[in-house]
Amino acid sequence: MSTFRLRITTGSGLERESEASASTQVVDAARAGVPELLEQEPVASPEALKLSSRLQALAAENDRFILVAGFNEKESSAEIAMQLAAGLSEINGQSVLLVDGDLRNPWLHNRFGIDVQPGLTNVLGKGAGLLTSAIRVITPTLAVLPAGNSRPDSSLFASTDFSDLLECQLRPRFRFIILNSAPFSQFVDASLIASRADGVVITLTSGRHSRTGLLDLKNELESLKAKIFGTVLCEAS
Repeated sequence: MSTFRLRITTGSGLERESEASASTQVVDAARAGVPELLEQEPVASPEALKLSSRLQALAAENDRFILVAGFNEKESSAEIAMQLAAGLSEINGQSVLLVDGDLRNPWLHNRFGIDVQPGLTNVLGKGAGLLTSAIRVITPTLAVLPAGNSRPDSSLFASTDFSDLLECQLRPRFRFIILNSAPFSQFVDASLIASRADGVVITLTSGRHSRTGLLDLKNELESLKAKIFGTVLCEAS
């Protein structure tokens, strides 16, 4: 299990300096109808691009659904998920879907300036038409599915509706599905999702965790037969 280090600058959302991206911004004609999103594009930091490349190398062809979750709260898992999705979407033009599965503390819709619904909780058990309207296209290779209406019910992730959404509608459409969830230590959500995921990325904050707690989590994930792609150690600046 590999460990990656990322430094988080407070308030930056892990974005690269604006001047570094301003000269490279390209507007695709297909996105002309959503100008409000043009300034909300995530720009993967150099560290996140390395993380994305490493995950790309580790992932088998059938490894599509990746869970990103923190051990505790405030582990920056949503920012890491966003950066990872952005980085993967820059590799070989592959399609990536970023899903906000943190039903108790949804955040990604605010990051991209979109409505929280329709989103994940709204499309479960529904037809493809609603899913199409719920998925927001951010760039030609990156899309976002927000959390949806507030339904902090862990059983959603154990339902056949969630399984059908993942297996029948999302896997065939995207090379990677990156889902951020509530922390492992607080709710059962992450463990339920991990049992269905092709791989897990755990986000940690330097100096906040005991070795025993991390070993317990590792053993739990192994009992679920979850593949641990690695851990991301976040160091606040």
